Amino acid sequence: MSTIVTVHGTFAHMTVPGGVGAGEKQWWEADSACVADLKRQLGGDAAVDVQPFVWSGDNSVRARRNAGADLFKLLLDLESRGKPYAVIGHSHGGSVISAALMLAARRRERLSGLKSWITVGTPFVELRKERFLFLRLPLIYKALFVASLMLFLMFAFNFVAELLEGSVALTNTTRLQRYGIAGAIMTLPFVAFLIASLLKERGRLFFYRDGVQARARDWFTERWLPLTHEDDEAVRGLGSLDKVRFSIFNRDFAVPLISLLSVFLLPLAYLLLVNSPAAMVRIADLLKTEVYKLDQYAAAEQRFEARRRELRNYRREIRSLRQKRTLEERFGRDLEINADLRKLRRERRDLRQTMRNEFSDLDGISRALRFKRRFFETSGQLCAGDQLCGGGRNLAINSRLLLHIVTDEAANVVVGEDFVITGWVGRLISSLIPILLVPLVFAAVAIALVLLVQYLGHGLSVLLSRWLDRMTWSEIKRSALGNDTESEVAVSSDAQPPWMAADVAAPFLPTPLAAQVTEASNVATSAAISKFRDALSELAFADSVDSRQQTALAFLTWRELIHFAYFDVADFRKLMATALRNAGIGAATAEADDMRIAGWLASLKSGPVRTASPVKAQADTPNPARATAPIRTTGEKPA
Repeated sequence: MSTIVTVHGTFAHMTVPGGVGAGEKQWWEADSACVADLKRQLGGDAAVDVQPFVWSGDNSVRARRNAGADLFKLLLDLESRGKPYAVIGHSHGGSVISAALMLAARRRERLSGLKSWITVGTPFVELRKERFLFLRLPLIYKALFVASLMLFLMFAFNFVAELLEGSVALTNTTRLQRYGIAGAIMTLPFVAFLIASLLKERGRLFFYRDGVQARARDWFTERWLPLTHEDDEAVRGLGSLDKVRFSIFNRDFAVPLISLLSVFLLPLAYLLLVNSPAAMVRIADLLKTEVYKLDQYAAAEQRFEARRRELRNYRREIRSLRQKRTLEERFGRDLEINADLRKLRRERRDLRQTMRNEFSDLDGISRALRFKRRFFETSGQLCAGDQLCGGGRNLAINSRLLLHIVTDEAANVVVGEDFVITGWVGRLISSLIPILLVPLVFAAVAIALVLLVQYLGHGLSVLLSRWLDRMTWSEIKRSALGNDTESEVAVSSDAQPPWMAADVAAPFLPTPLAAQVTEASNVATSAAISKFRDALSELAFADSVDSRQQTALAFLTWRELIHFAYFDVADFRKLMATALRNAGIGAATAEADDMRIAGWLASLKSGPVRTASPVKAQADTPNPARATAPIRTTGEKPA
């Protein structure tokens, strides 16, 4: 008795509750209509046994490889029975079979009992290893790699530094021994980890090894029969992922957001400055040396302070006399106070003139010493280190310094030494100018920042859009191809396994048979459209998104897609049965051979092309039958 192992595709073992065909057996199940027809054509239950292979069905490279390992165990069990067998896989079920055969090639199991393996509408995913070993390691291994590398680099940097310094005595045997021991301690962990990682990777990623691929090509290519419709949605769709490229993100998509962020640059800059001790100390030192030039006024500081105290005394005396005059006038007494006031004011004016004569830069020294008192002195004493009081950590002093820059310095830019209006008018103008100037300057700076950020934001947005497009397409491809491994990158999908020879081209179904599969799909689509039209009101009034999805799915059989319509076509099942019978599966029946089917099978058997593998395993032995076999020509080429 022969055995046929059926392997379903991604999610194929799941059904929608209440959906059309929910109670119907699927093609791969032992009591399905497809299996019953195959058995009938291959001699019945006495000649053929069908074993469905059920796996998780997840769209995942890991899941397919794990399923391949389980399928390989089943194939070994069939090998032990000494009976012929074949494997049929639909969709990614074919990928599961390919994974099992690669494992067989690794274990050097020829699987001589395997007479044929048939893949139906299988998009074989091609992956490549990450270029660098570090990227191929799992996260925990990456941490260990960096830790061991750090030990080695610590020793290397120290040794090179001492060598350049000249402190390494190459003639000192004891010193060299110490370096040797230290070097071994710091280097061996990295070397050991590197060797262990490479050996582990060699076992984990064995399907990239040339010898394994060569054995798989030599042993299993000629037993493969690909049955794929040229318009299969899964094969064509996944295969075109690498070619489809259009811009998802507009070139200027980030400009509005970046421009909006520019509105908050000024307050953010203020908060960063006021909370940055180092920056505030540097700003204060810069003002002290470059703006106020306190060093050049150090010699005149004591004389200026003495004159300033005299002015303060005059100010106090004048204030006292004013208060006394007000009090006397209230009680109607007339004292000779005005004359004293005039005298004091005249003396104060003379003192100011004397100060102007004595100090050539009166305004400069006045501003400089006022700045020093406010930010570098506390109670008349210099702050620690002759630096900004609080060391830049006092938020009150920091904010006062920034306010001083914005108000006092802004005013001084306009009303500096050349400002000639004196008296109350001058004081009024010198006060109004900062009130008007500061908002205008801030407004101009804010507008300039927005324009600058918009200009820079456009360039940044273009770069971001390209990067996001590339990342998005990479993730779309990764998700569609089920690439969930850390050490590999999904490249593309093709109609033949990636381990086959480069000149292997899987032929598509013959045109007459492909037309029948298309027609079966069209009939299912027409029926579904009619049901949807009748159920529009039910869909419109569904309670939630989930219920609408369930309602929609309930009208689908999935045969609306060519990818799922193969097994409903009688001639397709007959083609599979003929191919299996020719391979030695089952028994001959009384039915006459269909010449159409034989012709179709012959056209499929004219490909795939197989050439000698460039790498031969040492354990392989020459096969005379292969040596004398005629060179095959390629069948229908993929579009």
